[in-house]
Amino acid sequence: MQYEFLKQFPKRMKHVGMYALVLQNSSQKQTWKQYGFLKTDEQINIIFALMLYIMEQSLKEEKCTMDDMGAYLDYLNMTYFNTGMSFDDCRKLGDFIINVILSNEGKAMYFDGYDFEQRAYKIMNISYVSNEIVYLDSDVKRTSYRLTEDGYNLLLSTLEIENNMKLTIHEMIFKMHLEKQSYDKAVDEIKNVFNLLRIQLQKIQDAMLRVRRNALSYSVSDYEQLLGENMESIDMTKQKFQSYRETVRKRAKELEEQNINVRKLSAQEEENLENLRIIESYLNRGIDEHQKILNSHFDLKILYEKELELLSQMSLIQRFSLRTDLYDKVLQDASGLDNIDIFLRPLFHQAPDKIYNLQKATQLQRPIRKKQQEEEEEVLDFDEDQWQEEYAARKRKRLMQYENSLGFVLDKMMEKGKITLQEMASSLGREEQNTLIPDIDIFKEIMVELIKSRHIDIDALRKEKSEYIAEETLDFQLNEMILELVDKDERRKHIHQIDIYRLEDGGVVEFRNIRNETGDGKTVRCSNVAYEIEEIRLSQQIFYYLLEHFELREEEEERLYRAYTEEEAVQNLVKSQAAEAESTVERYGDVIYLIPKEENVFLGFSKAKLKETLCKSAATDKDFYLSQFVILTLLVEFYDGQGSSSRSREYIRVGELQNCISARLKEGVENTSEEEEEQKGIAFRNMLEAYEALRSDDKGSRAKTTKEGFLYSILTFLEKQGLIEYVEEDEMVKTSKKLDNLMDWNLLNQNNYQRVRKVLEHE
Repeated sequence: MQYEFLKQFPKRMKHVGMYALVLQNSSQKQTWKQYGFLKTDEQINIIFALMLYIMEQSLKEEKCTMDDMGAYLDYLNMTYFNTGMSFDDCRKLGDFIINVILSNEGKAMYFDGYDFEQRAYKIMNISYVSNEIVYLDSDVKRTSYRLTEDGYNLLLSTLEIENNMKLTIHEMIFKMHLEKQSYDKAVDEIKNVFNLLRIQLQKIQDAMLRVRRNALSYSVSDYEQLLGENMESIDMTKQKFQSYRETVRKRAKELEEQNINVRKLSAQEEENLENLRIIESYLNRGIDEHQKILNSHFDLKILYEKELELLSQMSLIQRFSLRTDLYDKVLQDASGLDNIDIFLRPLFHQAPDKIYNLQKATQLQRPIRKKQQEEEEEVLDFDEDQWQEEYAARKRKRLMQYENSLGFVLDKMMEKGKITLQEMASSLGREEQNTLIPDIDIFKEIMVELIKSRHIDIDALRKEKSEYIAEETLDFQLNEMILELVDKDERRKHIHQIDIYRLEDGGVVEFRNIRNETGDGKTVRCSNVAYEIEEIRLSQQIFYYLLEHFELREEEEERLYRAYTEEEAVQNLVKSQAAEAESTVERYGDVIYLIPKEENVFLGFSKAKLKETLCKSAATDKDFYLSQFVILTLLVEFYDGQGSSSRSREYIRVGELQNCISARLKEGVENTSEEEEEQKGIAFRNMLEAYEALRSDDKGSRAKTTKEGFLYSILTFLEKQGLIEYVEEDEMVKTSKKLDNLMDWNLLNQNNYQRVRKVLEHE
């Protein structure tokens, strides 16, 4: 390249773009006049003053709600600007600056920087603030704001120091003041150094949040830059901090000893001692912060690799456009709303109704009796030692028969995971039958002990054995023998738990020509019993958990999550159970979901049940269609993208959603004549009339007779389903990770396009 100074030009333009977009979003906005800020200079000053407040709250790791920002702007106005604004005006001004100027109403912002090496414009995303849901007083939900990496970079660049130099410069100034014993100035500089470390940590945390949302929105170059940024200087800072701390402690100790043993310190010396204590505190916090940064770097590395691996799978998924393939067609023909519940069904879950099992009342109820201990008779023999040896030999031989029989049962369980006594009996050869039933008494005792145990936890037995010394015995002990059989055979190592239960309707199992101790042939009849090892039990636990919660997260139920993800047999069993329940089980990202199929009205909502849930008791079909149209409109506003993720915005305000609904209903009316609507039976005119008939209430009424109340009922339903986060006080709607996953991986997956066809093939 001839002109070397044009290298890294897009990076320079990114910094220019951060200023340009603020000016672009702010300029020509008539809203400023309402608050008395007429000049561009005044507007930019108040924007950056508010951003500095957000940065300060972020660094202190304190909440920053719209009320907090309103109070801050109110203080600035009363103290400095005197524009005549009330507190409510200041809060509205903060809302305008955050949501309109800095957030672009939740829509993504881009700036194009020309890449002279690639001969093309490079599209660069710019974001100044992010938000999260916080709880005040444990139950009040609010939106708290913080700066993003771009926001920090914008503010820090106003100091005209390169990012990679800021830490070094402030550290050098601190060292100079420390050496000159200007401790008051050293306090200010050590605070600056600590804040820069805190900013570095929050940049990494912000990057992790972006990666979790969409790893492809975070480029490899961004990743490498963040990992390398300030690491050398941070490492040097840690070593220097430890040295400075020793110096500070030594100087503080001298002053303390002087105060105790020599003379009372002067006012200046007292101040110096207090400043030294403050410096030491910040040095300690700085060293801790350094360790957090290093740990976060490793966490980011692991997370980034994991998410990219998952996205490599997503790259194979082709998505259709929700707007063009479904929404626009519904706007042309409202009758598609009659079947829209089929498309939406995978999103919604209802808990299965619990009913009393009448068979429980007819089952055999066994009384609980106290165990009676039998007294053993003392056996006397003139040659007692010889008798004892013969007795022990017989016991060992008999114990080996117990072991062979029980080992045979374990091996049969391992073959299928679950097996019944009837299944074993039907497949036994003569030799195998002799192994299973060496004699009637041995077989009877093993079966009785297994049934009595019902559930055997191998890991618990192993732990118990390690903690207690058991007496050696030649008598049959079920738990000890099972533990020994599992531990001595490598093939049985994956057996962790065994369940045994009688099959009430399993009939009678018959074994013929079984020898007793006297050698007589007998026929053994017994109840059918099922034996089940851990894979079956775990799969049932996982499926039941999914039935109850509809999703399984690693952080909430690690044991079940790991069993599903790491054991193929368990995963296949869970999927087969889901298939029987007209559902699918899928892992999207780090969450396992139970998803009802489009025809499933047991776990999913039927049309009638959904109408009952969404609408008031006297609601008509048009009210129900309107409710579903609102949900569909909300989805389109969020998921209209075709990039690495279909999600195209961070949030939407309730007021904007109301305007969208009204505009789209009017568009639907314009697309269809009254005659056509009358023929099709479902009319946008009726839905528009129903919507416009709802009165508006600025007081935020939850009555379903108001637009606000109507939307409130729908949004709270979606929130209960875990699909959105709705902050009523801030009138803000954000999508959940669950909804993002289901839309990207499932609903908009081209492989599931048949749902769209079913919606549109209404005739």
